[in-house]
Amino acid sequence: MDEQKALNSIKNAWMWATFSSSVMFILFILSQVGLMDVYMNYLIIIDILMVLGLAFGVYKKSRVCAILLFIYFIIDKIIMIISQGRVTGTVWLIIAGGIYIQGIRGTFYYHKNMKDKENTSIEFY
Repeated sequence: MDEQKALNSIKNAWMWATFSSSVMFILFILSQVGLMDVYMNYLIIIDILMVLGLAFGVYKKSRVCAILLFIYFIIDKIIMIISQGRVTGTVWLIIAGGIYIQGIRGTFYYHKNMKDKENTSIEFY
């Protein structure tokens, strides 16, 4: 992985998290106005805000947020599987998981690369 791939991986991770949060918010609104038969309670707002907060952390290239976003994603999917009794959206599950893993890799590469650059470049004024 080079620096450009790392930056692209980070961008993909935070953009995917933002996109998935937006979709969840739209589905929540549709369920509240009666256009969908699926019941979604107001706790989904906490879920959306958490993912958006972690996405902002990944945008800021935080390794901790990238890891927490992936862990939160996995826990959320496990809870969905347990509550539904089946796996749904397997393709999206694999794609999103891969994007989040690449985001983790990107943040780690970025920090390692920036740390090396900071140690080798000393500027005098």
